[in-house]
Amino acid sequence: MKKIFKTLLNSNSNRRFKKIVIVILDWVVASFACYLSFALRYINGLIESMSDVLVSSFIIAPTIMLISLWIMGVYNFVLRSIGLREIWKIVIGVGFAVFAWGTAVLLLRLSVPRSVILIYGFTATTVILGIRFLISSMLAKYDPVSGSLTKSLNASNVLIYGAGTAGRQLLNSLNRGNEYQVKGFIDDNKSLQGSSISGVRVYSFSRINTLIDFSDIRYILMAMPSISNSDRKKIVKQLEKFPVLVKTLPSTADIISGKATVSQIREIDVIDLLGRDEIAPKKDLMEKNIKNCSVMVTGAGGSIGSEICKSVSNYKPKKIIVFELNEYALYNIENTLKKIIDDKEIEIISVLGNVLNEKLLEKTMRLHSVDTLYHAAAYKHVSIVESNKQSGVLNNIFGTHSTVSCAVKTGVKNFVLISTDKAVRPTNVMGASKRMAEMVVKSIANNLNDDIKFSIVRFGNVLDSSGSVIPKFRQQIKNGGPVTVTDKKVTRFFMTIPEAVNLVIQAGAMTTKADVFVLDMGSSVKILSLAEKMIELAGFEPYKDIEIKFTGLRSGEKLYEELVLGDDIAKTEHKRIMRASEKTIKQSQLNIVLKDLKKACDNNNDKEIIKILKQFVDGYKENIK
Repeated sequence: MKKIFKTLLNSNSNRRFKKIVIVILDWVVASFACYLSFALRYINGLIESMSDVLVSSFIIAPTIMLISLWIMGVYNFVLRSIGLREIWKIVIGVGFAVFAWGTAVLLLRLSVPRSVILIYGFTATTVILGIRFLISSMLAKYDPVSGSLTKSLNASNVLIYGAGTAGRQLLNSLNRGNEYQVKGFIDDNKSLQGSSISGVRVYSFSRINTLIDFSDIRYILMAMPSISNSDRKKIVKQLEKFPVLVKTLPSTADIISGKATVSQIREIDVIDLLGRDEIAPKKDLMEKNIKNCSVMVTGAGGSIGSEICKSVSNYKPKKIIVFELNEYALYNIENTLKKIIDDKEIEIISVLGNVLNEKLLEKTMRLHSVDTLYHAAAYKHVSIVESNKQSGVLNNIFGTHSTVSCAVKTGVKNFVLISTDKAVRPTNVMGASKRMAEMVVKSIANNLNDDIKFSIVRFGNVLDSSGSVIPKFRQQIKNGGPVTVTDKKVTRFFMTIPEAVNLVIQAGAMTTKADVFVLDMGSSVKILSLAEKMIELAGFEPYKDIEIKFTGLRSGEKLYEELVLGDDIAKTEHKRIMRASEKTIKQSQLNIVLKDLKKACDNNNDKEIIKILKQFVDGYKENIK
């Protein structure tokens, strides 16, 4: 018997053999149920004259039972996961078997009392379900390594926060593994508190502290993938006071899309707490400049560019032209798009090139009849551009000029420039060059009477982009510190990459001629608080376990960022997109500025570059350390 149970418990055992074992077990328990039903009916013992009836019943009733359960697909169930669906099918199968046996009794004119048939239905349901719950319970405790019916000594004791569908699925997943031992559910729903799910009790939030002490809880697993970010923040804040690590499931969107499964537990990240509740994008705005269009993205391998490409692929474009300077980045985004695009009618064109190569840009746009162009190619790191002023100006200003000029020549209908909050009253060359790029686009747009629509979309930092502060802090914490913060007072705006990209696409669809759009970034975040929170989420105490070191503002760096130059800002049809009204310079004046800047760049004259930028960029003031 012990060998049979080990076979059932061992995940490596042959599935067909397991099925045979379960069928045999069902035969045995159905026969036992049949005998028990007679025994309960005839309490004083079975009379001699009933022996023939008993023998025929022990053959007919169990046989009908097995056939009925087989028809209901009961033997295809995974024994580790017995849920409501499986229970219901077993009950129906037993009910049908009881009805069939009763019919057989009538047709064969067997002397079997109707009460015996009814008792048989009850006892058979009980023992057949019982044997499955017993096996399922043993599987939950079975350690495949040692072969014993106890979880590994290394298993971590956990609580699951959320006793809904995701929490129950998570419990089933964890019971199949050997890493976690679930000691209870936590749920705010009072109707669930005090109940049990697969033998695991549901508690109220007030019991967490007692459970942590009594059961040596190491983790709390949040099983609420559809919860809003604001509610998630509240729960995590409440859990901060307890000496446990908090982990979470992927979002519902990721589970539905197939990017993740319920069993994929990850640590709560600061991104979960900084991200806002996203507003569902407006389909008409998302499709307007994409559906059945040839769409080109410059800087397609970067954080924003690659996300634009992925988002565009969801709205049935004719072509996606990915234009990228870095070969490896181009290779990555091309492969990513090929994996996520099921529609074979969407053509992916990869172009390895520099936005300063005007001939290549024009050839690409003309060859593929580009309708919509998202210009995301730019150098974005403040300190790098500050040390390489010439390269920054050439790429960000002249690269934009080349791209816009080619778009005009080739009849591109929609042009969207990705800009930054650092372009507002800049203190660095990167910000000043992006502000000049905005002026280039506005100046060319204002000088045209064509149908081409231009838009400039300005926003702050995106969470977890390459080279940003969050991955840097994450690595520093992993290395044991110190975590480096420039200044105690420094603040930044943050937005998730998908939200930023969806807003960029929608803003581009709302432009009338040449608009500057500003995205609502929410409240600014104190970088010191961000560092402290990330240390705490990693299970450490700031300043004690992980040191925070202040390095001082770098050259060109601001204490805080702004999104608009003045107060002239208007609402749009989208609550998180605003339209700014800002002055620009005439085309003739722009040409003189660009000529002087090009000369300064060719001579590698940083002082002259700064002088020209200061003259034409509003509020530009060098912040030299």
